[in-house]
Amino acid sequence: MGVDGTFVFDSNWFVSANYQRFEIGNFDFDTYGAEVGYYFNDSSAVSAFYQDGDSNVEESYGLKLRSYIALQSTAGVDLQANWTHSDSDDMFNLGADWYVNNSWSVGAGYTNTDDDDAFDIRTAYWLRLSDSFSANFAISKVLDSDADGVGLGLGVVGRF
Repeated sequence: MGVDGTFVFDSNWFVSANYQRFEIGNFDFDTYGAEVGYYFNDSSAVSAFYQDGDSNVEESYGLKLRSYIALQSTAGVDLQANWTHSDSDDMFNLGADWYVNNSWSVGAGYTNTDDDDAFDIRTAYWLRLSDSFSANFAISKVLDSDADGVGLGLGVVGRF
């Protein structure tokens, strides 16, 4: 579980902060982070981030680039590129999510680390509960013979 927030200034700069609590088997840990970035148009942003935590969580930092391209026949495509550096590795992520409509997306991604690379497929659905709240449901699968299972996500988003 976690909580995060973003504040966007009138100048198109933004700052974000996050906190997450993980409980996996008998291993519990907390992470926290911050991000600062700039919206250079209505649908594209660049940012830098820092992430750390307790219980031997490696600190990391990196850069993000994200752009949404609106389409005429469907909602649009969300493109993402990230670079993350930690003590043990550099990781590059590329992703594209096609929004069939304003609620449902299907996508694919590629992750490259110093040791390995992987492809994933995913789908997500946003359920608008009110003007201020939405629920998000997501499922993903890494396409690698060494990885087993699927990822499931459930979130609640509030806008104030």
